[in-house]
Amino acid sequence: MLNFRKFFNKSEEEKDIESTLNKLPKHHRSLVDGYTYKFHNGNTLDGDSNHVGYMDPQKKEIAMAGSWKYPKEWIFLHEIAHRVWDNLVGEEKRKEWEEIVKDTKNKQNQSADELFCHAYAANYSSHKIKIHHHPKWIEFIKNI
Repeated sequence: MLNFRKFFNKSEEEKDIESTLNKLPKHHRSLVDGYTYKFHNGNTLDGDSNHVGYMDPQKKEIAMAGSWKYPKEWIFLHEIAHRVWDNLVGEEKRKEWEEIVKDTKNKQNQSADELFCHAYAANYSSHKIKIHHHPKWIEFIKNI
């Protein structure tokens, strides 16, 4: 009875998470099965002025702040992208990605895996963040 009631009494955040997860390929969604989600109110995570989100695979938890520059959906997708990178992007694909990034990253001086997470979030989010929405990046993401 509790699961039935919970299904019909989902919070706004739970509905948003579900809607976003439904945009992803099933094999990507499965990487966060059983995860819980924490929402922080400030621009950054509570007690961490440098980050707007995290994903902890041991605790099976994803947290998001109410960032000024990034929507929560984008942060959520970015954190899922870490799971995708760690579990679905093998060595050959990583080398391919690094070559693509080398030619297209402009002034974004971050690691290849962080840029992958940015591109992933840009691809699947409702509102694209232009600097991370490069056609070659999106083409790569769609083939994972």
